[in-house]
Amino acid sequence: MRRRSYRRLTLRQAMLMLYLLAAVALTGCAGDTPNRTAEETFELATAGLMATDRYRFEVNIGTATGGSAIRDYAAYEGEVQGHTKLLVKQTGEKRMHPVAAANHKAADAGIYHPAERMRELERLEKSVSYGRTVEGERTWLLDLRLSDKAAKADTAARLQRDLDRVAKSSTQNVSKQQGKEGAAYREKLDKEIADSYRELEQIIKTLEVETEIHMTVDRQTLRPVQLEERSVMHYVMNGRQQQETRVAAVRFSGYDSSPG
Repeated sequence: MRRRSYRRLTLRQAMLMLYLLAAVALTGCAGDTPNRTAEETFELATAGLMATDRYRFEVNIGTATGGSAIRDYAAYEGEVQGHTKLLVKQTGEKRMHPVAAANHKAADAGIYHPAERMRELERLEKSVSYGRTVEGERTWLLDLRLSDKAAKADTAARLQRDLDRVAKSSTQNVSKQQGKEGAAYREKLDKEIADSYRELEQIIKTLEVETEIHMTVDRQTLRPVQLEERSVMHYVMNGRQQQETRVAAVRFSGYDSSPG
């Protein structure tokens, strides 16, 4: 059984590699006028990233409420090895740590995995267009905008994952406490978690989201160079209109010389 699984994986990678190489061949001398649609370029960039055995990336995520300035929420570095193995470290740490990914997405652990995210974006309803480029540049700029329905569903799923993760972690920590104090604390925590889920349900009912993604793609390799997505959320909480902005910026580096 293992051998068959290995063959399927190899075939999949080979197909992705051939797809990418064919796209590069069609690029020709990589002039200033693209010879494919922006949607096709995005799909090829996604395939190219998936077909790459090893690459590194840096992620910075910031949030803001109302009209305040964006503040850093999370910053970390990651490395993908062998297509699927993901290592991450918080900015400033010396060592990278593996992220358990068996039967789970990195997003379930609160990690922004670029390949996972680009595959998600592929499936979502959206418009894709070429951004403004400078003549002679070595990159294409892609502008993606999710439909209102897709943006809401995407953000609602992320908020649900975040709350599920926090609730699970909190429950595991409090389960270690013994005696009457532990029981009382667990009861209090259960109530807080239930309240949080009810609050999230109300937020999602009134949620409206605008999500835009800007991606820079190398013209010759069709691999992503950087990606930035910005989501502006409007919702009602406790009877008051709220606004929240989330920005995720990703920079790619350390690509292998050839995919696959």
